[in-house]
Amino acid sequence: MTYVCEKCGYKDNPIWKPLFWKMYYSYCDFDDFSREYPELAERLSFEQTTTDQHYFYKTAGKTRRMVHRVPKAFAMMTKRELYEKTPSEKGFTVNGEKRT
Repeated sequence: MTYVCEKCGYKDNPIWKPLFWKMYYSYCDFDDFSREYPELAERLSFEQTTTDQHYFYKTAGKTRRMVHRVPKAFAMMTKRELYEKTPSEKGFTVNGEKRT
């Protein structure tokens, strides 16, 4: 499904599909990627990762050449375990007082 921003009307390219086993990631076939983003595809042919203004891109795939992308805003969250508790779920303290 193509993402459309409610505020500005930006439409994401429909080649991107959600990568269900990695939070915040989406993927596409490298051939589609090279057709839609030729300058980024050229960089990815020499390197394994590259970036643009909003996303990190990485080549992946054992049987098919794929491109994974993650928004820069969520890159810090990609290292989290899927079922890790958030600080509010773990319980944390503020000035020695436990908050729940």
